Amino acid sequence: MTRFTLTRRSFVAATVATLLTEHLRSQPAAAFPDRPLRLIVPAPPGGVQDVQTRRLVPKLNEFLRQPVIVDNRPGAAGSIAMEQLIRSAPDGHTMAMAPVAISVIPHLMKVPYDTLKDLVAVSKVTSGPYVLVAPASAPFNNLRELIEHARRKGGGISIAGFGTGSQAHLTVLLLSRVTGVPFSHVPYAGGAQQLTDLIGGQVDLLLDFAAVLKQHLSAGRLKALGVTGERRLAVLPDIPTFEEQGVEGMRIVAWQGVVVPARTPDAMVRTLNGALIRAMNDPEVNASYVAEGAEVGADSPEAFAAFIRSEYQRWGQLIRETGVKLE
Repeated sequence: MTRFTLTRRSFVAATVATLLTEHLRSQPAAAFPDRPLRLIVPAPPGGVQDVQTRRLVPKLNEFLRQPVIVDNRPGAAGSIAMEQLIRSAPDGHTMAMAPVAISVIPHLMKVPYDTLKDLVAVSKVTSGPYVLVAPASAPFNNLRELIEHARRKGGGISIAGFGTGSQAHLTVLLLSRVTGVPFSHVPYAGGAQQLTDLIGGQVDLLLDFAAVLKQHLSAGRLKALGVTGERRLAVLPDIPTFEEQGVEGMRIVAWQGVVVPARTPDAMVRTLNGALIRAMNDPEVNASYVAEGAEVGADSPEAFAAFIRSEYQRWGQLIRETGVKLE
């Protein structure tokens, strides 16, 4: 074969490659999403987290122009759902509603995911503070009176909340630290029994959410002592925050937000973020969250990622310092 023939073939091959590259560049990028999406929820159907998630779905269907299918994967404080997520292809078509537990549980037990490495933040969805309540017959009406009462008793005041190692448990520990009063946490698996025991006098106080408590507060069976958030709740405007009552360091909210697997392309994350923000800002969706004592958390991927990191560090430090162990 002559040198001329080799040169000619090389020239032809290079020309074909160039034309093919230019052709591909001229083609429109593949649409995203191009098929149904999956949204993994770490809660059973009908639970608060599930209901709040499903409120978004009709709007996400509209804005993403593809159906969003809710996939309930409850159990292990969200670890089952997060494991399902990180095993999924990072192509933007699988999301998960991450609970506040992703910032707590990894400090207490081995989990199949790394909060800071395996999950990419898309947007916070909702956040809501805890409300500290007592039976209507309790001999105190606000935090100051409660603290004085507890000091006179020398402690022994019990606060019901979700199980050991939960954010509610850590909130009780933090309250004990900042007030110097040794409150005791009584763990419960579910909300109904907590309320029954509180009203029946088996426990002194309860930390829970406005959506659960507002009916009992309106009926006069309970009274609210304070809210752990940064500001008062629209549904409980007369109840001051802990900070308003002089108890600092108690800005605590339970939150949830959408995450995708690591290595999901940024352009897809941005598309999902835009759809979520539009859905959360829908007046009907927004009003439904506010009515339950929650705040809409629509934000950028960067802001949500920074928030997750700060929560992870905050609760990890408290767990290490208090030596909390799962039972």
